[in-house]
Parts: sequence; C-alpha cells; structure tokens
Amino acid sequence: MSVNPISPDVFQGGQMTDLPAFSGTLDGRELLEVVASPAGQTLEAAGVNYKITSALLAALLTQLGFASVILVDGQHSTPGDPLVVNPLIGRVYINKAIAEPTYIMFGAASTYFVEPLVKDIAGTVDVGSEIHVAFSGAEQADGNATVTIGTPYGGYFFRPIAAISDWTLGSA
Repeated sequence: MSVNPISPDVFQGGQMTDLPAFSGTLDGRELLEVVASPAGQTLEAAGVNYKITSALLAALLTQLGFASVILVDGQHSTPGDPLVVNPLIGRVYINKAIAEPTYIMFGAASTYFVEPLVKDIAGTVDVGSEIHVAFSGAEQADGNATVTIGTPYGGYFFRPIAAISDWTLGSA
C-alpha cells in the first residue's frame, strides 16, 4: 500500500481496476474516481484521486458541447484557411458584417461528441458569400462532400454518425 503525500485521506493504494465492475442502475449519485499523477511518476507512488458524481460529469460534458465559436469579418474567408472545428465545439456562428465566403472543416465523425450547429447570425450570407462546410477524408453529410449554406440566417446541425464515419444534416 502506498501513501499519498498530497492528501493521505484519499484512496491509499492497490489499483482502481481491482474494484468490481458496477452493475447497478445509474441514478446520478454514483461516485467516479479518476487517478492522476505528475509526469514521470507512477500512479501508485504519487497518485491523486479526483472524485465526481456521474450527474455532475454529465452536466460538465453537456456544457462542453455548447462551447461556441463566433467568426467575424476576414476570418476563414479562403479555401486554404478553413476553421477546423474542435470535436467539443457545439456552435459555430457566422457574424460577418460584410458579405464574404466562410470555410469550415469537420474532422472524422467518430471524434465528435456533440452535434455542431453552423449558422449565419448576421444575415449577410448570400450568393457569393456562402458558408462552405467540408469533411475530412471521404466523409459526407447526406451524400454531400461539401455543404453550402447560402441564405441569410441559414444554418444546419451536423450530426456525426461514428459507426459509419458519416454525417447527417438537421434543420437549424
């Protein structure tokens, strides 16, 4: 058994994986423990436990999924400089005062935990100033290699389907 020098009242040794698998019904009060250690040290020697309930973890992950990016004039307006959307970003708002194109790229569907929304919130998207959304590799959304949003205040939810490495579109 090792002694945790930082907080000796926390789990004192053995391995977390020695605990039996949970087989009950989740009700949000379950306590999950995460063990972390400084770089170069083993968990047994310097592990610090962090505790969180499953309900709080779910709330945290939900909030991460609603992180937003707002694009303004001059940002990502050329095909060679698309906004590459982080898998935890849930909203991409286009708030450009001038009519210019916007380019966005999604990575592999299997890496996304949210259904990102891409939407023009300024009303300046129109013919010649469309939002162009592309995907990595051979992925598509509803059969489209590039999805174009070309109407003022237009937008789509992009729903990842990890099992088949593809996307589907939803109304915004």
